[in-house]
Amino acid sequence: MIRLLEFKKDNWHRNLHDHICEIIYPETNNNKRRNIFLTGGNSIKSFYKFWGKQKSFKDFKKIDFYFSDERLVKFNSIHSNYNMTLNTLFKEGIPNDCKLHRIEVEKYSAYDAAENYSYIIPQQIDLMIFSLGTDGHIASLFPYSENLKEKERFFVHSESDLHKFERVTATPILIKKAINSLVIVKGKEKKQVMTDILHGSYDKKKYPASLLSKSDWILVT
Repeated sequence: MIRLLEFKKDNWHRNLHDHICEIIYPETNNNKRRNIFLTGGNSIKSFYKFWGKQKSFKDFKKIDFYFSDERLVKFNSIHSNYNMTLNTLFKEGIPNDCKLHRIEVEKYSAYDAAENYSYIIPQQIDLMIFSLGTDGHIASLFPYSENLKEKERFFVHSESDLHKFERVTATPILIKKAINSLVIVKGKEKKQVMTDILHGSYDKKKYPASLLSKSDWILVT
């Protein structure tokens, strides 16, 4: 069931930080490795900058970080999700005993990069973070995409006439495996999309974010 949390613009970084800590920290003291799937997009950048500076983040142990999608660009491109996180969330370094697993789009074709990344995905997914697109997309799952029908593969090639760059994206089957997931909603257009989804007045193929029917929706107002 969807849970809607409204965070005010002046303190949403702190509130989101505390919310993530409630999800991740209860089990970080045991020997089990845990994992967080990161999103790209402009909405999350300021939070990553805040989060990466926190002592709680620097004290993380045994956390594997993955990506829910990536553009087929060079790793140091301004359009790369990997590069964006290096310059925001991990600007002061990757916490000790933690790992950042990038989608190697430079070494392979989109299809091979997707297949190879699927092999390293953990059996249990602890947390996936998403940001909502104005068209209702999450990761690089776009409206009316054939990828929304994927039933077997965890990552696939993705492209859209309305979005730049070919991409590699997580599929619905992977997203639904997550024990915890949350989606960031910022801006009037995105709020309207969220409202349509929460009230059921949508075509599921039109709004891929409707896959997050058991997620925490974070509305920044």
